[in-house]
Amino acid sequence: MNFFKLGRGELFGIIIPGAFLLLNIIAFVPMSKVGVDSSRFVIGKSSAISITIFLVLSYIIGFSLRLINPDLIERFTFFLRVPWLFVFSFLHTQKKSKKFLPYFSNQIKIYWESFPYIDWFYDYYLKKSPYSIVLFFEKIYTQEFLMNKDGMKGRIFINQCKLFVRLKSTQLNDELMFREGLVRFLSGMSCAFFFCACIILYNEPLKIHIFYLYIFLFFIFSRKLRYIRFKEVGLIFTSFAYSVMVSNDTKKN
Repeated sequence: MNFFKLGRGELFGIIIPGAFLLLNIIAFVPMSKVGVDSSRFVIGKSSAISITIFLVLSYIIGFSLRLINPDLIERFTFFLRVPWLFVFSFLHTQKKSKKFLPYFSNQIKIYWESFPYIDWFYDYYLKKSPYSIVLFFEKIYTQEFLMNKDGMKGRIFINQCKLFVRLKSTQLNDELMFREGLVRFLSGMSCAFFFCACIILYNEPLKIHIFYLYIFLFFIFSRKLRYIRFKEVGLIFTSFAYSVMVSNDTKKN
């Protein structure tokens, strides 16, 4: 078993969010409502069966959370970003003496774009990248996709890039797995916080302080999710370019 994969992907990305949601269900949902004896869910100190059942249920719940596309979380939190983007754009344009409306519209476009953020990558990320990386992706854009960015969007191209990196570099593969696990963790915990808040609001309205805490953590995690996905995209594409260039140099030598 690949322990690195288990630790970075399965444990942090699936089991922990699932266990968190399961513990809140046990704590705040009266088992009598579903006709279950709550004493059966008490994990004894030496109860290997109970621990096994708990871990299995945690994995199932966590995997179910994983099926929720992170894009949905980004879309949900996008509308909460609009006031912040408005203020940020206004202050930035006043400072830089730029026109507000075009800049604000462009910020909206950036934050609305779906993963893997191809427009953001070409229009912003590459501008701060080494010239060799810029030339590499300009060649990809003009020769491989015939200047059609829409063909690069979606999951197919970025998954092909990840596959190539994993075949060429173990170290880069480990780093990609770390980023994927982090995205899974943020996405899973965002969903878990949201569902836990709903559970508390419905079953334990007197514990409203916990509800507010979970809503606050949901906004923190979901806001960080997009930033981490930006970093993941940058790592994948630059790793792909680096792997291709190193492979071509090796063939020449």
